[in-house]
Amino acid sequence: MHTAFGWKATAVIVFAMILYAFITFLGIKALSIVGLIAVPFFVIMGLVGVGFAAGEHGISSIMAYTGTAGTMTFGGAVTIVIAGFADAGTMTADFTRWSKNGPEGVLASFTAFPVANSIAFLFGAVVVAAGAAVNPAQNGGDFLPLLSGHGPVVSVLALIFVFVNLGSVCAHCLYNGAVGYSHLFGSRMRLMTLVLGLIGGLAAVAGVWSLFPYWLSMLGMFVSPIGAVMIMDRLFFGNAGRVDDAEPFHGKAFAAWALGSIAATMVHMWVPEYGEALIGPVVAGAAFAVLGRGRTQRAALNQSI
Repeated sequence: MHTAFGWKATAVIVFAMILYAFITFLGIKALSIVGLIAVPFFVIMGLVGVGFAAGEHGISSIMAYTGTAGTMTFGGAVTIVIAGFADAGTMTADFTRWSKNGPEGVLASFTAFPVANSIAFLFGAVVVAAGAAVNPAQNGGDFLPLLSGHGPVVSVLALIFVFVNLGSVCAHCLYNGAVGYSHLFGSRMRLMTLVLGLIGGLAAVAGVWSLFPYWLSMLGMFVSPIGAVMIMDRLFFGNAGRVDDAEPFHGKAFAAWALGSIAATMVHMWVPEYGEALIGPVVAGAAFAVLGRGRTQRAALNQSI
């Protein structure tokens, strides 16, 4: 908003914090309405932005783009993509909650990962390839600046687009966090909405958003191994849906996650071209395959008894 329209970033952050906390406070129905509007809105405005980029810089320059040497290793790029999945993957329950069965849940997930994510990445790639991105190393393929300067109608639509599109993500994440922490602390969801919304707003005012690429790298190192442990436990060890032997703390699962995260950190520090978000899950999954076998055998024995 600051880059495209010159608005003060702090004022926009405070307004967004209040707006998204209010939407989350209303509950899941309000989030569903915002999400229903945001998805087609994003595709339409993305096509408009890409059209402006192509019209100004030409299709041939986009197709001839070969990248910028030294900006990021291929492994680093893979890590950012996977980390984006890992971050948004925590929201899977929000777009599968109305599925009638497992196959419908898988289909709903597939429309988000990789279909919807790929569309968003493609828009960004075209904008960067056209040379129309503002500071792509920091902002990626943000196409909002392309929508400014094309008359009041496009500008108003661009403003609405920003708040609706980001609101569909921010409000859902705030809802997810508020529900989780309300269970952890025995509190109320709406109270945690206000608390977490305020914390997030203060962090944003402090400038944490400028560290977004580093945040994605951290997610790739410490979050993606969690997925590997869960996949091993649910699918390969057959614990999907089992709650009868639920334990409050799974030490072996945490140990496997820790080993995967350590391996990912080492790769990030010394050989980042191999992609820490790939190595971490492999190590975590293999570690849990060994460590978790005894727990699975005991669970099977208890069921037979």
